[in-house]
Amino acid sequence: MKLLFTSDLHGREAAYSRFSDLLRDGEYHAGVIAGDLMTFPSEKAIEKATDAYRRLRAGGSRLSADQRSFVERTAIKDDERTLKGLLKQSGKIVFFVMGNDDGLLGDGAEWASDGMVVNVNMRRATYRGVPFVGYQFTNPYVGGPFEKAEREQEADFVALERLIDRDTVLITHGPPAGILDLVDDGLHVGSMALRRLVDRRRPRLHLFGHIHQAFGIEGTSLNGAYPHSRKFVAIDTETLVTTPVE
Repeated sequence: MKLLFTSDLHGREAAYSRFSDLLRDGEYHAGVIAGDLMTFPSEKAIEKATDAYRRLRAGGSRLSADQRSFVERTAIKDDERTLKGLLKQSGKIVFFVMGNDDGLLGDGAEWASDGMVVNVNMRRATYRGVPFVGYQFTNPYVGGPFEKAEREQEADFVALERLIDRDTVLITHGPPAGILDLVDDGLHVGSMALRRLVDRRRPRLHLFGHIHQAFGIEGTSLNGAYPHSRKFVAIDTETLVTTPVE
């Protein structure tokens, strides 16, 4: 199977459009996005939600804190619909998990599966004979709902590892400790719990992001973080050949 992989698009519509166009026009069977689908709602979505709220309330005064929170949640859902719509234009299935920045606003609303856009967090989905398994939680970073301490991750992995075998494409937002997880100050910030899981189960491929400056390929582990690289990754799951794509 041929995959087009990315991570950390952070709501960039141009990046979603490019990813969808490549997925549609290339010889790809499926797409994968490893979290940080959004961050903050777009200004366009905020303005649209604010105007709609004011029309509904027939008022033009400054919004209260609760009203602003409502507007932000509405804008986030509007952006979610827009971005899912772009992915659907590819006509291909796209597997995804959430990321830590997806929880900064809107109470950490998790995207539900929607047609060919499929959430694989804590579940196994098989497509064209290839099993995909996902996990969205990362080590504590910004204090969002898609973060867990490693002891909590270990508890999740008791159930998750039963879903992972040597044929699995494992999709996580965060990296395992010591693999494509180096930040600018020279520290490795990946999860030791995740590293132990990967070492135990040895999936066919491990796809992740989170650390923007660590985009790259190390064996069967791939960090597809988009913001610094401005690249996606083409993957052949049979041969394990990987190619950066602009």
